[in-house]
Amino acid sequence: MHTVSSSGPARVGSRREAASERTRVRPDIQGLRALAVVVVVLDHLIGWPSGGFIGVDIFFVISGFLITGLLLREFEKTGRISFGDFYRRRIKRIIPASAAAILATLLGAFAVFGPSRFLETAQDGGAAALFGANWRFAADGTDYFRVGVPVSPLQHFWSLSVEEQFYFVWPAVMLLVLALVARHPSGGRSRARVGAGLMIGLISAASFAWALWETQSSPTQAYFSTFSRAWELGAGAALACAAPLCSRLAPRVRPLLAWLGMGLMLAALFLIDSSSAFPAPWALLPVLGAVLVILAGTGAEHHAFLLPLTNPVSGYLGNISYSLYLWHFPVVILGGAVFLNRAPLFYLGCAAAMLLLAVFSYHLIEDPVRRSTWLSGWKARAGGTTTADRRTARGAGFRRAAAATALTAVVCAVSIPHIPAHSRSIQLSNTPAVDVSEETAALQEQIRAALRSSDWPELDPTIDEAMNGQLAPADITACGGTGPITVSACTWGDPDATRRVVVVGDSIAISWTSALREAVGSTDGWAVTGLGTSGCTFTELLIRNPSARLLRACEGRKEQVVEAINDLRPDVVIIANTYEPRFPMGRDESLTTEEWKDSTASIVSRFSDSVGSVVFLSPPPLTTDIQKCYSKIAEPSFCAGQVRQRWRTFATAEQELAGELNGSFISPELWFCAEGWCPSFVGSTPVMRDLVHMTPSYQLEIAPALRSELLDRGILRSRQSSPENR
Repeated sequence: MHTVSSSGPARVGSRREAASERTRVRPDIQGLRALAVVVVVLDHLIGWPSGGFIGVDIFFVISGFLITGLLLREFEKTGRISFGDFYRRRIKRIIPASAAAILATLLGAFAVFGPSRFLETAQDGGAAALFGANWRFAADGTDYFRVGVPVSPLQHFWSLSVEEQFYFVWPAVMLLVLALVARHPSGGRSRARVGAGLMIGLISAASFAWALWETQSSPTQAYFSTFSRAWELGAGAALACAAPLCSRLAPRVRPLLAWLGMGLMLAALFLIDSSSAFPAPWALLPVLGAVLVILAGTGAEHHAFLLPLTNPVSGYLGNISYSLYLWHFPVVILGGAVFLNRAPLFYLGCAAAMLLLAVFSYHLIEDPVRRSTWLSGWKARAGGTTTADRRTARGAGFRRAAAATALTAVVCAVSIPHIPAHSRSIQLSNTPAVDVSEETAALQEQIRAALRSSDWPELDPTIDEAMNGQLAPADITACGGTGPITVSACTWGDPDATRRVVVVGDSIAISWTSALREAVGSTDGWAVTGLGTSGCTFTELLIRNPSARLLRACEGRKEQVVEAINDLRPDVVIIANTYEPRFPMGRDESLTTEEWKDSTASIVSRFSDSVGSVVFLSPPPLTTDIQKCYSKIAEPSFCAGQVRQRWRTFATAEQELAGELNGSFISPELWFCAEGWCPSFVGSTPVMRDLVHMTPSYQLEIAPALRSELLDRGILRSRQSSPENR
């Protein structure tokens, strides 16, 4: 993650200069790097601590401090900043190791992922290589329908992109300000730091103000945005400008500052989580903590007061932290595609793999290239480190890599026999479902056949196409946006209909609208109106959503839906919402079943006098996420899953709510599963496009069974009183 080595020379020169630079290695900063990378790895691997992602913010502070200090020292020594030397160091420091990680990840993705996910990963790789990954992931994160898409194995490159974009312009800005101050009659090189510090302060203040606004208005954009993150690098840069003043700190004050900084960072690890306003203002906590730790050690000769950061283990982890950051995330994501079930072997295997890859990368690529004379020109080759020095460094690196190779062989020998087969053992009885319609019985027969299949059939569309296809037909999807509701454009069926079904809810309602249009629209005298809104749960409480635009529109859309129902006075209102955890605005705990029932009953009460009956239609059972399990190495049974308890709990609650409101409840379980097992395809049709949404093709497949259920319940067959008589 870090983008400059504290031991890297400001310019390639003599052995004396190189040795002088190496004496400036800061053990406390190496320890901070170790802390930052360890908490990031823990967060991505096991999801603990809740604020582990703040390691990135610590890295930003470190990078801002080191690189700005390097530029200041060069200007004070020579009166200029060599852009050529700066960017040559950047290339040597960043490109070789990151290129190796990107290429290896793409090879792994090609071997494991399906075509579309590999193509997505390849595009992510291109963005990462060009240091534009943060903008790519920010754009993807604002699209609601991508919420269920698996995380890219290269998503962690967003932070490197932020740093490199910042430093692409930083040397020029620094040189301009430093030169202007130095040339002023009252200036000089000694005052250049003051001018630079003032400029950095203004930039950082503006960036923080922008981050505060963007975190509230568009949190996904804010998280990835260079403009919303610049103040974190600026905090480290400002400290670099004030470095000469730090030598005046009393020795007894330094430990207090260091431990206060450690306390702030540790507090951030447990006080901050994914629901916190981030990066502003909550990133202030880890940023201030990192600044205090670096401040405490600036101008000091030793750092014995901070042993947790300055011990040899932390020092080595700090050395390999960049390589460890590069490799840990691809290991977690690609490993997750191989180990669908998170057994202890998965976590141990990932930890060993990422650590070994980091050791190889650091000692065989990162450190040798950084020490080499590549891109440094003939003067560096003539006056730089000697061949003997380079051989000594290479020898030490190869010895460590050899030890890692031996350890890798042992790990592989132990782990390979325990790698799980990419299939499941599914035991089904020969007893078919009873008391079901002919249409449901036919689906059950195909479901059971799919669960027993050991080979993927020829599917239309392919699973790959289904995962990347639309949520529903385009005209239905268009009605689920955030704009004003147009009832006429979102109504289908008999043009002379005297009876009407209105479908409301979130994106689940949109996916059911396609099946209901086929089921209800084919019945004489009936029409279907789709008023669902993607990402807008149909409850009285406002539910959080990562899209600020959608969140702002949700309350208005619900008001429009209630008004439309009261105007239309339909015969039936069908409510369909997701059973995934839902978090009300201002709360970190998800809705309980009782809270959900109360909130749903509250919004239903606002139109209950205007409708004939209310029907609760459950979403498809929550089982295995096809987006995560489907790969080139997976058999069909590997992507078959059992119905999750959460789905059953909320289905039971919804059934109770229907009884309390004198409504109806319909469970679609038998259209998706047999004996609690749910396949990824039925016949020649993929069932699910992600964890919660069925494919448009399967929406049509189950329409006959849905129609039969509605008729059997009397919801369609029973002629309701006309609207004007109610």
